[in-house]
Amino acid sequence: MRTQASTLDSTPIRLAVRGRWLAILGEVCPELEAVLAKPGRHHACPVHGGRDGFRLFRDVEVSGGGICNSCGAKPDGFALLMWLRNWSFPAALTAVAQVLGGGSNSGQLSARPPVHNNDPSRQGTDQRIKTLLRHIWTAASPWNAPESALLRTYLRHRGLAPEALGRQLPLRFHPSLPYLGALSRIELHR
Repeated sequence: MRTQASTLDSTPIRLAVRGRWLAILGEVCPELEAVLAKPGRHHACPVHGGRDGFRLFRDVEVSGGGICNSCGAKPDGFALLMWLRNWSFPAALTAVAQVLGGGSNSGQLSARPPVHNNDPSRQGTDQRIKTLLRHIWTAASPWNAPESALLRTYLRHRGLAPEALGRQLPLRFHPSLPYLGALSRIELHR
């Protein structure tokens, strides 16, 4: 016998949920009310308790993700729901589809399209940010360049192999781009 979740297509649900995770998480997990009110701020973990072991990502409206200091990152709302409720992916998908107003077996959603910020006043700001990021990227050195020794040392002190990461990720080092507090908390030995 097929369950409802096995008949749902995750693609339209993933598209419909972008920009709507705060409302969906609030509906499915009312215990997150205080956390949802202040994304990016540390709160008591809804699983482990305590004072400040959990936070939602600042882009939670789009990603739905959060992080537990004990269990690690939950990159999207589905992973967060699976962790919070101890659900399988099909169960989380079904819960989200129900909040969105999905049909029981059709896989069709009656939800409004995702929210997009088409404010013309932001377009200039977005272009400036893109230009700035492009400039920073081109001014940075590849991870294996001689001037990137500080990056390699930092990664090794974090237990990461820069050689392995550098093959998988486009790592670069910018000597004058601040990362507040990171280097002051560790001793770098050359």
